[in-house]
Amino acid sequence: MDSDPRKVATKSGSSPLRQGLFVPIPELHWADLIREKKKLVIDYKGKGCDALLRADESAGEMLGKPGTFKEAFAAEITLKEVPIPWENLPEQPFPVCRRTQVACKRRFIRAPGGPRYHPAAKKECCFLEREGNLLFWAIPIHELAKEYVQGFLRDHPDSAASKLELPDTRLVRAGLFRYERPKLEHPSQTEEMVTLIEELIVHDTKAKVKDRSAKRFMKFINNDAPVPRVSDGEAGTVARYLCFFQHVQYEKSGRLALITDYQDFE
Repeated sequence: MDSDPRKVATKSGSSPLRQGLFVPIPELHWADLIREKKKLVIDYKGKGCDALLRADESAGEMLGKPGTFKEAFAAEITLKEVPIPWENLPEQPFPVCRRTQVACKRRFIRAPGGPRYHPAAKKECCFLEREGNLLFWAIPIHELAKEYVQGFLRDHPDSAASKLELPDTRLVRAGLFRYERPKLEHPSQTEEMVTLIEELIVHDTKAKVKDRSAKRFMKFINNDAPVPRVSDGEAGTVARYLCFFQHVQYEKSGRLALITDYQDFE
């Protein structure tokens, strides 16, 4: 198996501070994305910014259980400047020169009947950049459904829908962090590793990252059907609303695309 021989997340450890380049996933409007046939170009040197990442990949810092392909760890990122693709955002997800708690995600391979392993750096990089491309498309598709709802409510102020209390949802903002190769290592001895950085979902802004273990991971919709996985309470309302979003996305994209696997912390 072409993989890192180290087992994944088995021991506690320190949080090394590493320098690198952070390139965010740009946010485009659906119409611009389609009309101009935009593609995600990951340019670490041209569009990225200098950043510091402190990440502890020990089991104690994992944010929930590993998924099918990825695992998430608590981390902190500090940007040294505003990244170019996010210059026009109304607010910066990761303020400049300030430690920001984030989720650091990595790809893993599970050996048959054995532990999890990280793949070779080049393969992990390709996988995570594809994940970034998914978000590049998912954000405008999600916003497309929100705009449809807003337009309907604006045009039908006396409709039954206008009397509903609708959830306000959005996808997390994210980017890719490419580690700077240590100066003592020869270029042929190591490849530049990449990790996926996402906003940390914390509903209580005063809560610490480790307090999240008390919250229940919530998956509103599975990958296999546009049917809510939960029906009761506020979570059920959100799940039904997101299923409605899926129908809007499917129709508005010419029956080509919709978002599945919507999830959050309850």
